[in-house]
Amino acid sequence: MKSYHCRTNLDEGHCKTWPEDFVTCPRVGDYVAAECGYRLKVVSITHKVHRREFDRHQSPYIEIELHR
Repeated sequence: MKSYHCRTNLDEGHCKTWPEDFVTCPRVGDYVAAECGYRLKVVSITHKVHRREFDRHQSPYIEIELHR
């Protein structure tokens, strides 16, 4: 199961509800729309791992950085 996390350093993008799943992994240059319709461009894709402390397993996810 794929897991995504959208992030942006823009103030106007912080309070938006961004998608947590996609039909296909976005590519640099694609646009992602928040629930309200606000759109930002994908500027980087990073494959990451989150370690869960309670069972010491790793959960992979894809971080999508958004900007204008």
